Amino acid sequence: MVIRCLALVIVAVAVALALGPSPWVPAARLRLADGRLPNILLLTVDTLRADHLGYVEAGPNDLTPALDALASAGTAFSSASTPAPTTRAATAALLTGAYRGVHGVRGNGWSLGVRAPVLAEILRRVGYRTAAFYGNRILGADYGFGRGFDSYESFADAAGRGTSKDEIGVARARRWLEAKPSEPWFLWVHLMDPHGPYDSAPEAVRRTVSRTDPRPDRKLRLSKTNTGLGVLPRYQMIPGVQRASAYRWRYRAEVRSSDAQAGKLLATLDALGLADETLVVLAADHGEGLGDHDYFFQHGWFPYEGSVAVPLVFRLPGRIRAQTRLDAPVSLVDVAPTVLGGLGLPIPPTMQGRDLSGVLSVAAPRSVPPGPVFSASTLPSGMTAVRVGRWKLVHTPEPPEVPADHPWTPYFEREESFRLYDLRRDPGEVVDRSSEQTERASRMRRVLERWEKRHLLRARLERKEPPAVDARLREMLRSLGYAE
Repeated sequence: MVIRCLALVIVAVAVALALGPSPWVPAARLRLADGRLPNILLLTVDTLRADHLGYVEAGPNDLTPALDALASAGTAFSSASTPAPTTRAATAALLTGAYRGVHGVRGNGWSLGVRAPVLAEILRRVGYRTAAFYGNRILGADYGFGRGFDSYESFADAAGRGTSKDEIGVARARRWLEAKPSEPWFLWVHLMDPHGPYDSAPEAVRRTVSRTDPRPDRKLRLSKTNTGLGVLPRYQMIPGVQRASAYRWRYRAEVRSSDAQAGKLLATLDALGLADETLVVLAADHGEGLGDHDYFFQHGWFPYEGSVAVPLVFRLPGRIRAQTRLDAPVSLVDVAPTVLGGLGLPIPPTMQGRDLSGVLSVAAPRSVPPGPVFSASTLPSGMTAVRVGRWKLVHTPEPPEVPADHPWTPYFEREESFRLYDLRRDPGEVVDRSSEQTERASRMRRVLERWEKRHLLRARLERKEPPAVDARLREMLRSLGYAE
């Protein structure tokens, strides 16, 4: 009898969470005004640098009108970071609300295991219908990223060069929305155009993008590999194009192309009368090196801002503050606990991010909870970083022991270092302030080293290959610049 009563209580709790408000969930700030669960659209854009959105006010301000309008209608974070500058590790952090010592994805060769629950699983259990449309092949269900989704569909191979894959993916997502699911729904759409090679934007879009480029220009040496400094990686090569400015122009066109498709998806919410009852979350998995620190059109090696600063926006009319921009550092690991906490759902103990729903709320908004934000390379540089407020400490470990003829050998730094940057005065992370901020640097170093120890970040080339790297996966990684 006791067991039966307990089971009934559990069922009642689940139903209450799924169907309506409850007096014991007073902090469900992101539920609709009548207590119902909102629909949720998670919109992620692969390889989208934060400084290419107009709301960040740090780069081009005309490339993303649709995403900037979304930011204006909600709360936008201008200092958001990804925990990892490669897709699998970043997306694992986004979906699990945890760093890689918990979710286990050390890079693009690792699959997402079952140790940490993912957002889609939790939402489906409380009554959400779940679907995903994704443009990056390495997010396939075979690698664990389809967990919790009723429907999980790739559009990665839907189009060839010169055609926007995102256009096809968004069209499929719009058809799914037009079917009007009767339950509250969670839809994840992962756009892909800004990821190299930069050949997805239609020519008509490319012609609308200015060639004006404030960054230093040069002709790049063509590399025989996919990794290196001061070179054009093999997977990015476009015949007859070698100048850095030309590739940056093409990257901007890819960003504009994805923005146009995002705009169509958001317009569909309006057309179907869903915008006022849909929580929209915009994010990117990581950024892209555009020549910062001599790193051209790659990501994964450095935890510098060009690779780890990402957009992050939340919108839910009437429930989330509009026309709000916050500069406090936040992370992709904060997204899942924010969604769950905002809905009044329990946050699993595996989630290490912060619940920011109180920050977003229209009613009596709170400040962003203080706390460090971490990022780490997923390539053998082994570099890590911690950010606290305006300050960022970057750790470069001693180089691993590798053969002299290994393609990565020339790019390791010779000595270990801890460099401190003031991002407010030095957003390009050029001037090391550790010698003049010794106490701050020491304190941040202790924080970072504790985190490194917990999350097993000292990857070395001499370690075994990641599990399950078969020929198909290796070729996939090579085509995207993640393997030689």
